[in-house]
Amino acid sequence: MADVITDTHYDNPDRKGRHVTFLARINEETEVVGKGIACDEYTAVCIDENGLANIYGGAPEHDDNAYFIQPNPEVENNTPEACEENTPLEWNKEGKALKVYAVKGTADGENTFDLTDWKTGNGGVWETWYVEGGTLYEQ
Repeated sequence: MADVITDTHYDNPDRKGRHVTFLARINEETEVVGKGIACDEYTAVCIDENGLANIYGGAPEHDDNAYFIQPNPEVENNTPEACEENTPLEWNKEGKALKVYAVKGTADGENTFDLTDWKTGNGGVWETWYVEGGTLYEQ
């Protein structure tokens, strides 16, 4: 879990922007490629000894999600275009700054994400996030 920032209550929209801002600052100010793990209020991410994360929650009855966020490895020099005090964050990279695996939590934790490669998941979808003029966009 080195270089990973976690956050909870992601169903509060302000949390996503705050989390992405922390990741932007880490990537801008250090040589660390920070990543993020987050989940909605009634969702749990349980990681076993092999680095496999199982996602628990109330889906499909409830919209309980976990998110695995990373700077898009397909984008070269993926640091924010603007990340400084009193300036809106800009981490766009032509709309491809962040790759996010969004996955529903179920009662039996059947949906997974592999933290050993940050590529392999089961039961989720890949999204692309970016920040333009201080506003977070998810697609």
